[in-house]
Amino acid sequence: MFKGIIPPVVIFFDQNGEIDYSLNKTHIDKLIDSGIDGVLLLGSSSEFSSLKLSEKMEYLKEIVPHINGRVPILVGVGNTVLKESIELAQYAESVGIEGVMAVNPYYWKLTNDQMVEYFSEIANAVSINTYLYNIPQLTGQEIPIEVISTLVENQPNIRGIKETVSDFGRIRKVLKEIKGKHPQFDVFTAFDEHLVDGYLIGAAGSINGTTNFLPEVTVNLLKALNSKDFDQIQKYQVQISSLMEVYDINNSLFSTFKEGAYYRWFNDLQTGVRKPFSKYDKDTRKKAGKLIDSIIEQGVFH
Repeated sequence: MFKGIIPPVVIFFDQNGEIDYSLNKTHIDKLIDSGIDGVLLLGSSSEFSSLKLSEKMEYLKEIVPHINGRVPILVGVGNTVLKESIELAQYAESVGIEGVMAVNPYYWKLTNDQMVEYFSEIANAVSINTYLYNIPQLTGQEIPIEVISTLVENQPNIRGIKETVSDFGRIRKVLKEIKGKHPQFDVFTAFDEHLVDGYLIGAAGSINGTTNFLPEVTVNLLKALNSKDFDQIQKYQVQISSLMEVYDINNSLFSTFKEGAYYRWFNDLQTGVRKPFSKYDKDTRKKAGKLIDSIIEQGVFH
């Protein structure tokens, strides 16, 4: 169902902190036109932790019909409140979304059994595919291999995981120990520099935040991988090596992704975000813009 390049889409807010649906729809159109393979809505890049449940539902109510089946949709449903995770997952299924993704609860650490129960209750609440989201630098806790194994063996609709980790050894281990035994289980990388290595050993693709402003780099890299065009693979991998500098621009990655998207697509507009984050980060946009321009000059579109 899900494969390839899937942007974790940022959400644009107006200057009052309300969702700007016109801008968001335009941005998603640009991403789809670039050749992406799907979208992740309400992921980390969206500032989902600053949204009320009702706002998340309203966002899906507006955006899903706009996408109108052009690409498959994943929806992030992770929450510290399990009932809200379940409610959002069920709502997502009711509006025709193909899959949900759940991060493990943050703030308190869970035992393996508690983590299994949390993910199982979400998966049991829907009939659509459910994906895990491992991002230990924000949750404070990695999803253990043992937990993944137990879930995959007992929950037939748990079909994959996004691995937002810098250690490629973790990705390799999940591919070997989980996908190696359960071929239907898909693994997605997050950091751009892991796409080639991950894809070559069985990863399904990448859910990477830089696609919010330069989707062409990884879209074209994946095309080159599939066609075994090694000159193009090298070209885009070099661009990705430069692009990785984006992760050092700002401590809040979503701010960098959003400023990059504003620079690339909507440079005349100021940033709207939810407090306590600043409304307009001129320095971040300047640095992101300089990086974007340098990569475009390298020939990202062909």
